[in-house]
Amino acid sequence: HRKQLIANPALIANAIEEFLRRFGLSNTIRTLTMDFEYKGIHFKKDDMIQVPISLSGMDERRYPNALEVDFNRKPLHLTFGSGPHRCPGSMLARTEIRVFIEEWLKRIPDFEIKAGEKPLTVTGAMHGVVNLPLSWKVSPLNQATPNP
Repeated sequence: HRKQLIANPALIANAIEEFLRRFGLSNTIRTLTMDFEYKGIHFKKDDMIQVPISLSGMDERRYPNALEVDFNRKPLHLTFGSGPHRCPGSMLARTEIRVFIEEWLKRIPDFEIKAGEKPLTVTGAMHGVVNLPLSWKVSPLNQATPNP
């Protein structure tokens, strides 16, 4: 995927949306205001429930091969919520992601997950990466110039 983005930077905007679809960031968490039963499951007032809206982008009926990242998709996702609950900072977040990808790929175009290691992620109200063990070759643009 990084090679695709380096070869064709015009894909970055759609890549961002595809990354947000595939690796949704947020879930909805609510506290119940009353006892109730749903499909034989008993819930009590003050129980917390989580609605995994991040999984909406994984629906195979809408996205064939949903686990795969495909920069040619035109994804619609709920990563930033919807309606009155839509994140007011979603455009800033997209801009920050775009700038990060553009600048990272200029400076560190050849990177990979360290051999024998795996990223560590967590979930809850927000998904996150706790550890991302990378290795890379430094781009000539990034090499320090010796002082005369």
